[in-house]
Amino acid sequence: MNADPSELARRTLALAGTDPVQVTVTAVSTATRCFTATGSDDPVVTEALEVHVLVLRGGHPGAAVTRGTGERELLTALEQAASAAASAAAAGAPGPHPGLPAPRPIRAHAGYDPATARHEASAAETAIATVVAAAPGLGVEGTWTTRAAETAIASTAGVELRDRVTRAVLDVTVRDQHTDGTGAACAAAARAGELDAADVVARALLLLLPGKPTGVEAGTVPVVLGPEAVAAVLTVLARTAFDGLAHAEGRGTLAGRLGTRVAASAINLADAPRFARTLPAAFDLDGVPKAPVPLIQDGVAHRVVHDVRSAARAGGAAASTGHATAPGGAEDGPRPEHLVLSGGGAADIAELCAPVARGLYVNRLWYDSAIAPDELVATAHGSLCIERGRPAGPAAGVRLAADPLAVLRGTEALTMAQWLVPQGARASVVTPGLRTTGLAALEPA
Repeated sequence: MNADPSELARRTLALAGTDPVQVTVTAVSTATRCFTATGSDDPVVTEALEVHVLVLRGGHPGAAVTRGTGERELLTALEQAASAAASAAAAGAPGPHPGLPAPRPIRAHAGYDPATARHEASAAETAIATVVAAAPGLGVEGTWTTRAAETAIASTAGVELRDRVTRAVLDVTVRDQHTDGTGAACAAAARAGELDAADVVARALLLLLPGKPTGVEAGTVPVVLGPEAVAAVLTVLARTAFDGLAHAEGRGTLAGRLGTRVAASAINLADAPRFARTLPAAFDLDGVPKAPVPLIQDGVAHRVVHDVRSAARAGGAAASTGHATAPGGAEDGPRPEHLVLSGGGAADIAELCAPVARGLYVNRLWYDSAIAPDELVATAHGSLCIERGRPAGPAAGVRLAADPLAVLRGTEALTMAQWLVPQGARASVVTPGLRTTGLAALEPA
C-alpha cells in the first residue's frame, strides 16, 4: 500500500466541515496460494484500500465510502455523507446516534506478525509439505491464505487510533479415489508459523472411512460436532442472542432471560478479543476499545454486547463494550466477533463418540434456510455415522434442525482441545468439539 492509513484518516478529517465526523480507513493485503499433491501455484496478491466517512447531524448518521485518496475524492465522500445526514435530519425528529465517543486508551495485542504481513513463502511451503506427506496416495488440494489488515480512525471527538492484525488460514481437502471419500478441514492463526498443518490434515483424514453413504432416520440423535460445525452454531448465536440492539428492543433470543439457565452447566462462552488463541483486535469500528464480555457462565445467560448506538437505545447503565461492526454502528446491531467456548474433559473427538450407540459425527454445518430467526435448517457436510461408539462410515446428506441454544442445552461433553475457526474478514471462534442431543435430523437420506 502506498497510502498510510493513519495519515489518510487525518488528512480526510482536516477537510471536514463543522458536523461531527469520523473517518475510518482500512487497508488490506491478501495473498492466496492454491496447491495440490503435485505442487502449488504462485500466490495471488490483492490489495484494497477503503475510506469510510461518517457524518452526524441531529443524531442522524450519513455515510459514504471512497477508494480514492485524492483531495477531490475525499471531499466528495465528505459531501455525500453530510448530504445523507442532512436529509435524514430534515424530518426534525432526533436520530438514534448519541454522538461520537470520546478517546479512550486501548490495550496492545499480539495479533500482528511482520513475516505473515509480508506473505513470506517459508511457512506456506512447510505447511503444504506437511499436508502432502500426511496423505500419501490421496488426492490433495487446498489453499493457503495470509492476510494483513490495518485500520485507522480519526474523529472530531479527538479519537486517533491505529491497529494492525494478521492471519493465516489453511483449507485442506483430501479425496480417496478408490472409495470416493472426501474429507475437509481448516485452521487459522494470527501468525503463519503457528498454524498446525498436521492437525488440519488429520481432521480431514478422519472423514475418509470407506463404505456406501448410509441414510439417517428422522428424529433426534446424539451428534458429535467438530470445531467447524460448533463455530457455525456459535456464529448464528452471536446474531440471534447477543446483539444488544435486538435485546434492548425485545427481539433477541435472550430478552427477559439474562440470569437464567439457557445451556448445559458445562457451557462457558465469552467474547474475548485478547484471548491468546484468537484473532484479536484493539478497538471496534466506533473507535471504542474492545472489552471482554462473559456471555454464558456455567450455562447461565450473563450479558449481551453493545456498540454506542445500542447502548443508548438500552439506556440505564448500558455502555458500549466495543462491538460495533460498522462505523456508527450497523443497522442490525452489534455482534461478538471473538467468541471463545471453554473446553471440557474429553481427550479428543474419539472420546466424544465413545458413548454413542447410534448417532452422527458432523464436520461442518451449512445453513440453508430459516424456520424462525433463531431456528435454522442446516445441511451437514462431511458427516459420519457413529455405531457402537465409533465412526462407522459416511452418512448420506443429512438436514438438521439447528436451534443454537438447544445445541448448547443438550451439550453432554466437550473436548479439552480448542481450535481457531475464522468467520469472515474480522470474526473468529475458538472452540472445542462437543457432543449434543440438541439437534434433530429432519428427513431420511
